[in-house]
Amino acid sequence: MNTVREQVPPQVFTEEYRNPVGGSAENVRNNLREATRLLREAGWEIRNQRLVNTKTNEAMSVEFLSSDPVTERFILFYKPSLERLGVTVTVRN
Repeated sequence: MNTVREQVPPQVFTEEYRNPVGGSAENVRNNLREATRLLREAGWEIRNQRLVNTKTNEAMSVEFLSSDPVTERFILFYKPSLERLGVTVTVRN
């Protein structure tokens, strides 16, 4: 732990982490904007409502594999946000 202590913010060691519970529509939009910025920085852009690699022209897609309906519920929670980013999402059971 002490080998990386200088590389992380001090509050990591002093404040309890709490997962965000819910979020306002504004927070969701801000997160999507940040994701778009990071994807653009990594060489991806939206073309015709699809996220495409600027060098290869390959569209980004993700396939989630689910073994039960409970897992599928969690996966489907992320699907609309990924699609708003231009990612093609498929879910297989």
